[in-house]
Amino acid sequence: YKDAKDRELYFAQPILLENIDPRTRLRVSAELGLPSYLSGIIDYEHALQRNLSVHAGLRKRYTGGSLEAGAKYALVKSSRLNLLVTGIADVHLNTNPGFVGLRPALGAGKRFELGGRPLDVQAQLMLDAELGRGVPSIRYGGGLNAYYQVSDVVAVFGEGSFNYKALDLGEEADALGAASFGFHVVS
Repeated sequence: YKDAKDRELYFAQPILLENIDPRTRLRVSAELGLPSYLSGIIDYEHALQRNLSVHAGLRKRYTGGSLEAGAKYALVKSSRLNLLVTGIADVHLNTNPGFVGLRPALGAGKRFELGGRPLDVQAQLMLDAELGRGVPSIRYGGGLNAYYQVSDVVAVFGEGSFNYKALDLGEEADALGAASFGFHVVS
């Protein structure tokens, strides 16, 4: 028997959002979009303490392929309250086009019991600061994820994420006078 302060939560892992539960894990995934999108993730995370982990890996995001590394610290990781609040500090080296980026994030998750089975709900917000290509560029992102364990072998989930870049004075402006874009996904 472990005391509540030492028990793991085994919180659900989102698909495109960041993992907010600091634990040792290897994440490998592949994405295929028709007609011509291919992407993937390979990332190793190692828990230094129950509430602190570091990670490094390769990932393709909407800005291109990148080498990524960082740390996660759970400000709150309570198996008694079934609650996670985690700060994430990542740095990435984008490969094409080449630039360095800083990606701080904050995520919160709560586990509920629904019909005697776990329902994990989480929300995240992040900034992505692109450095080293003239005028710094800031992107905003985040999302929501819900995961429900229907039975011992079946689970369902829903996830939505957003990435938004507003007015960037370093780029050619569009007809409205602002260079902006949005990259939003629902799974």
